[in-house]
Amino acid sequence: MRFSCLLLLPGRIYGRHSSSFVPFMDRHNCLHFDLSTVVPTQKNCENVQSRILEQLSAVCNEVPPRCNAVWVHLLSSQCSLLPRLCAPPPDGQGFQLHHAKPKSLSLYRWLGPGDDRVPAFTTHQVAITADATLREVYEETGLQPTFRALMGVRESNGIPSTFGTAEILALCHLSLSGSPTEIASQLKLCPIEIKAADWFPLSSILDAQVLPTLEEIKKPTAPMQGLRITPLTRILAEMLVKENTMTQRPAFLSRRRVASIFPGYTHDIYLPGD
Repeated sequence: MRFSCLLLLPGRIYGRHSSSFVPFMDRHNCLHFDLSTVVPTQKNCENVQSRILEQLSAVCNEVPPRCNAVWVHLLSSQCSLLPRLCAPPPDGQGFQLHHAKPKSLSLYRWLGPGDDRVPAFTTHQVAITADATLREVYEETGLQPTFRALMGVRESNGIPSTFGTAEILALCHLSLSGSPTEIASQLKLCPIEIKAADWFPLSSILDAQVLPTLEEIKKPTAPMQGLRITPLTRILAEMLVKENTMTQRPAFLSRRRVASIFPGYTHDIYLPGD
């Protein structure tokens, strides 16, 4: 799939033309270059490959803000680029192989702070519930909540950041004991994983602006403009409000389709009730 966008870096603009390729930033702040969209002829093959390597070198040397990694996706017919992509700097670009499919390869180079946090390749992405969720919350916030319930399941297929594999996300309901002041004093954010955090009443979530795409959510916003949330966040907030009036929870999960923050993609979410 081609993405109609431009990437602006200091002193450079990468756009779509006969010898360039269009990168896109995924939800993990990783920049992807899909070289399968570049089809050089036999006459200009060497020139095109040189320009590709120059553009990748520029990105790695002029790291975009908050860019954690750069990904390169190659066709098997473009494997001649591997020696120059994988050789360590200054002889190459320092990429390493992540995974291969029958007709393509994917490489990456970690640019973020600290140790490489790119997970190994998988055929399915599964976000595990209960204990794993509690551990992640503690590691990233310092808080120790209690697991209350599984609210539902979100299934995504083919979204860019999972390399075309299926992703299954468990939607967990957690609770904390203590007053808001006591809880706030225990909050210790992991600077690598979380930029900022705050507490909001459910009424604020329900009144928040629902934004459909990742690009819109990431745009800077003035404080008076209020919260920005995804469609899924709004649905979960509505479920929590309804829970207070329910005497019995539905036993079966029904499917509902919602828009993904990636334009042109959707999620299937499975929630109790109709």
